[in-house]
Amino acid sequence: MPEPELDERWILVFDSIHHVLAAERALLARQVRCDLIPTPRDVSSDCGMVIELRPTDWTEARGVIRALVTPPRATYRRIDRGEGKAAILLLSDTTAATPDPSPAVPLDAQTR
Repeated sequence: MPEPELDERWILVFDSIHHVLAAERALLARQVRCDLIPTPRDVSSDCGMVIELRPTDWTEARGVIRALVTPPRATYRRIDRGEGKAAILLLSDTTAATPDPSPAVPLDAQTR
């Protein structure tokens, strides 16, 4: 049986909805596709919304994120394996710099 296709996304976590909205405006101004989504259960955040990016948009998004006054507090990689199973990997937990998307450190090895 063939392996299910993986759906991968990057999740940017900010300290407040104001920072999320500022980052979204900056990304959209540079025509980087992004979505605002509710903060996933497996991600700790005081803010109820996060920015979700496709891996194909990461290179362009990275330059925009580096120029933000308030960078993301954490960056995660979410991998959906289909059938309601997903893994979320912590890539960076810092406000000092934009992370390089590899290597990933497992945040939660359990699937939903």
